[in-house]
Amino acid sequence: HFAATALERLLKATHEASPARFRVLHFVPDIATGGRVPVGAIVDRLGDGERLHVILPDFEPPLEALSPDGQRKIPLVRMAREILASMATFERLPNSTNGMVVLGPISKAPTFGDPVAWVTEHVVSRFPRAQ
Repeated sequence: HFAATALERLLKATHEASPARFRVLHFVPDIATGGRVPVGAIVDRLGDGERLHVILPDFEPPLEALSPDGQRKIPLVRMAREILASMATFERLPNSTNGMVVLGPISKAPTFGDPVAWVTEHVVSRFPRAQ
């Protein structure tokens, strides 16, 4: 019992002290309606904005999530992903996204293991995908 409690406290303290953080990157198919479709994530491994890793899944979002003319939006999603692949800052999107992508809120990643692997497995892999 003591060992489990000590381990739980250690894991909680480690998680609370975690500098690793991430944000989901959302494609905005129609600026007028403000809908959002997750298309990637950015991980700041050390919480200092210096060690960034952009995760872009190898699958497309479902067409119906993009709008009634979803097929026409796929080239824009691909273009946005190309732009996002070279993100240089955790706080701002590249100017060339021109409002077609927005940043999600900042979330903490666990300190145990690799934060990029964790975000990939527990966040990005759960994005809706085309059939």
